[in-house]
Amino acid sequence: MLTSIGKKIYDKEKEYEGIFLLRKGYIPLEKICSEKEIEFDKTWYKAPVEVMRKFYFGEYSKELNSIFRDELLELKNSGKLKDSVDVDFVFYLFVTSMFNILMYFREYDIEDQDMKLKIKNDYYTNLFLTGILKAE
Repeated sequence: MLTSIGKKIYDKEKEYEGIFLLRKGYIPLEKICSEKEIEFDKTWYKAPVEVMRKFYFGEYSKELNSIFRDELLELKNSGKLKDSVDVDFVFYLFVTSMFNILMYFREYDIEDQDMKLKIKNDYYTNLFLTGILKAE
């Protein structure tokens, strides 16, 4: 169910923005998921770290997060990524950053959904994408 929630969020964000990685804002979870899905999603933040690692590292992660790799390839093929960007390396950094952000939330006891979305959005749009996209 966790991966289906993630896919549902991804699909709605992509529908809204065109390319998920280039979104400028975020759609509140309440507008995408049911109350039951939101409650289930919250349990993910309390999962054992070893379980979380399986989602963000190794072969399973590559399969689960292939949509992001596909978008990176799309950006590369459309000439939007800096020429020096290695898609496989950036994909690895992108996915493992997700894990590290979750660890940050856990360490600093951040539970507010809006705050989590703001932190993620700020990181990916202001730091991550700035480093890999060509200036427009």
